[in-house]
Amino acid sequence: MEKHSKTGRFGQFWGMLLTAFKKRMADLAESLRQEPPVDKDIAVMVAGDPEKKHAAHRKVHGIPLRTADFDFFTQIANQYGLEWDTVSG
Repeated sequence: MEKHSKTGRFGQFWGMLLTAFKKRMADLAESLRQEPPVDKDIAVMVAGDPEKKHAAHRKVHGIPLRTADFDFFTQIANQYGLEWDTVSG
């Protein structure tokens, strides 16, 4: 039977350590989110939460474009005979 190399054992140890670290950080983030907010109208957030919230909003509502940019893309689409969704919000 072949024994594990020292490198292999270190890799397993590192993987276990990393998994435990990620779990502890996730638990810490969740406990911070459960803290009472200073402003009752604003939820307690940790690093990355505002970005996740913003990304979720854009996924549902789309990415806003300035009118000039929208017009520019429409012009290019028309120039090349492409279908362009002209729905703007």
